[in-house]
Amino acid sequence: MPKIIAEPKKQIEKAAREELADKGIGNLSMRGIAKRCSLGVGTIYHYYPDKLSLLTDLLDEDWQKKSEEAKEKIQTASNLDEDVTIVLTAIEDFRSQSSAIFHSYQTDDFPAFYLKLHPFFVKSILSLWDCIKTKENVTVDPEIDEIIAELIILASRPSSISKPVLLQSIHKLVS
Repeated sequence: MPKIIAEPKKQIEKAAREELADKGIGNLSMRGIAKRCSLGVGTIYHYYPDKLSLLTDLLDEDWQKKSEEAKEKIQTASNLDEDVTIVLTAIEDFRSQSSAIFHSYQTDDFPAFYLKLHPFFVKSILSLWDCIKTKENVTVDPEIDEIIAELIILASRPSSISKPVLLQSIHKLVS
């Protein structure tokens, strides 16, 4: 009779985080994760076809937490500039928290990583932007929403557009 595993995906994610902390991303392996959570490697691959999928899910979970925190802070912010600053801070905190993963994929398989993660990230920033628009009573075309989301992502990258330029651009786009 097959063994019944309670919440295998959570076990896998927990083991992956422990492996990352203990061994670093360079030594992260599906076999090591399987051993740590006492599951077969096939079970790991059933949930995650590759390491990139697993890491993307871990990042997704981490970003969702940061995003929820940002939404709460936006509700108490006093103006549009403060709202956008909260989103930028959430992105910077997330990047810092996940720097080992981001750094690894910037040198190895960044195009695949970017293509998998970027659409999700844009959608998530749009969700935060929707909170800001509702709170600040701002109405813009949906195409402008996407431009603003991309500008926020761009401004969160080191050596990119500055926060004052971002804020000025957003004010022009929403006026």
